[in-house]
Amino acid sequence: MRRGSRRIWRDPAKPNVRGLLDRKQGFFEHEQPLPFAYASDEKGTKMMAGASPHVRLTLAIGLFLPLLALLAFTPSPASAAGDSMTVQVQTCTLPVGISCDPGNDAYWSTSATAYGSEVWWRVVVTNGATSSDPLTNIVVTSTLPTTTTDCFGPVPVPGNSLAPGASYSYVCQTTGVTPPTTVTQAVSAVATPLNGIVGSVSAPLSAPSIATVASATPPPGASIAAVLQICTLAIQASCDPTQPLNGIGWASSGTINQPTVRWRVFITNTSTVPLSLTTLDGSESLPPSNSDCAGFVPPNPPAYTGTLAPGASYAYECNTFNVTQTTTNTVTVTAFPSPYPSGAPVTSLPSSATAVPMPSVPTGLAVTSDNANSVGLSWDPSTGGPTGYTVYRNGTEVGTTNTTSYTDSTVAPSTTEEFTVDAFNSLGAHSAQSSPLSVTTPAAVVTSPSTPITHGYWLVGSDGGIFSFNAPFFGSTGNLTLQRPVVGIVPTMDHGGYWLDASDGGVFAFGATQFYGSVPGLGIHPYGSGSPHSLNAPIVGMVPSADQGGYFMVASDGGVFAFGSARFEGSCYSVGGCAGAAVDVMPDASGNGYWLVTQTGSIYAFGDAGYFGAPGNTGSPVTSAVRTPDGSGYWVLTANGNVFAYGDARNAGGAAGAFGGINPANAIFTTSDNSGYWIASANGSVVPMGGAPNQGSMVGTRLNGSIIAATGF
Repeated sequence: MRRGSRRIWRDPAKPNVRGLLDRKQGFFEHEQPLPFAYASDEKGTKMMAGASPHVRLTLAIGLFLPLLALLAFTPSPASAAGDSMTVQVQTCTLPVGISCDPGNDAYWSTSATAYGSEVWWRVVVTNGATSSDPLTNIVVTSTLPTTTTDCFGPVPVPGNSLAPGASYSYVCQTTGVTPPTTVTQAVSAVATPLNGIVGSVSAPLSAPSIATVASATPPPGASIAAVLQICTLAIQASCDPTQPLNGIGWASSGTINQPTVRWRVFITNTSTVPLSLTTLDGSESLPPSNSDCAGFVPPNPPAYTGTLAPGASYAYECNTFNVTQTTTNTVTVTAFPSPYPSGAPVTSLPSSATAVPMPSVPTGLAVTSDNANSVGLSWDPSTGGPTGYTVYRNGTEVGTTNTTSYTDSTVAPSTTEEFTVDAFNSLGAHSAQSSPLSVTTPAAVVTSPSTPITHGYWLVGSDGGIFSFNAPFFGSTGNLTLQRPVVGIVPTMDHGGYWLDASDGGVFAFGATQFYGSVPGLGIHPYGSGSPHSLNAPIVGMVPSADQGGYFMVASDGGVFAFGSARFEGSCYSVGGCAGAAVDVMPDASGNGYWLVTQTGSIYAFGDAGYFGAPGNTGSPVTSAVRTPDGSGYWVLTANGNVFAYGDARNAGGAAGAFGGINPANAIFTTSDNSGYWIASANGSVVPMGGAPNQGSMVGTRLNGSIIAATGF
């Protein structure tokens, strides 16, 4: 039958299934009943052109049953043809394979060098980006034998499912490798799609990964050097850490003007093999609570790669905080030969550097004494651990001292001077100068030419015998039985009397003097008596106070006893001990200070006494000392007769070689007008020096006790 230009052929045995499926408005493609008749098309095929109602019903039933069968049909499963996967294997690039993180691509490559007897691999399985199904039951096969390599078998994918486009990596290893050699591995894989897909997905054999295996032990000759330095610039942020060793701003010691010290650790590979600094450790002597110079090397400068080539250097910075005093830090560094994992570590020799704080500016500058030719000064101590102070007059340096007092003995009478003082440290760095202090010296005292100046002296023996030369005799202890020997004699200012003192601290007053007390009067027993509450050391000297209203005694251990108006200003105990046994004590002119003198040539200033210098150990022990009449200097005597002058003391010479052995020089004493001095020895010899006149001696006289002290005017 022809309908329009389209022919539709019907076979009574073949229902029009397409018409059933494509039907839009009626049961069949055509709702009008077809004529039940056969017609032939060009091919000679017959079709029914018309039918009776009975035949039409039969036809409908015959077509409907196949339709029901078609609707109940379940399609067969789809295949895995659209899914894909890949697999690859890589070699660890680090010297120690177990350190390689499977999730970090930077650690893996298709070729690398391994050290030792094992190779570490990474297997990466990827579900193709065009896959429509997750993969499960992934199994990898390696080209290496299973006896030495564990890259075979099921892949431990989380949840046993790898989503489309996803990758999963895991680590495996080959063991028992004997270097030097090359190990090559390739892998393949197979997996099953999820969601009921029939079949499997496989990855072809991967490109090979090649491991060149070398010995884990490096060649000999590894060594490293480290130098610790301190930033010496005033602005520490200006120090450039890339400067060469001892370059601008860096040194082994320096002065700092802030509480944070900036250090630099300068490392040099002094060996013939590369060194790995990724495992380098720096240790330091300072506690980690306030210093960060210990630990692993920081990654700077930007070009730093963690490996130091032979002969190359590398520097990094660190800090120490809250530095308030001189601080020394010591560091060592340790590195490993690169890239050998079994190489023995190499450690540098220790290197030290010292940071010295800048002292603070001295404050409290004041006058302690003032006369026509000298000015005494004192000030408050600086912080920061100063080692000394410099005194300036009108901007010009006049002297230095390691105490907080000084006497300038070079001023002129009736002048106005301006003084300042600064502090300096052990490196010679000076603080700013103090606020200025203006001082006007008094006029000079004019001595009438008609007034005769007389000189005389007393010698005293250990038995207390007194020998007067052009000096009045007021008495002695020569006819007394003493508990301990006499050790000194001290005259009054007007020469109208004197005191004798014994080694037990006993005091004997003669002439126009007063008794102000004694050590035994304090209930203290003599040294060596074995009694409780005894002296720790014998008394060795005594001097009057400036106003003659008291006196000081000093023991050989540096202990000081003050009586009457004498003011205690300190002792060797208060300064942590003195160097050597004390042999003498000298009062200053102010009455507020004194000097202790030791056998080893050290001099310690206390109170307002200024420090003018000391001879130190000269090879001959110090036996005596005396100050100048104005208290602005002193002389020191040694047993062989040498004399050392300090401050405004004029050195008129000594008697070196004339004394010593059993006849040591035991006493030095000055004229009242500062024109000269005398030296006395144990046998009673007296040697005048300068303008001191010779008034006689005891040479050739049999003495009951050696001459141990003397004084004059």
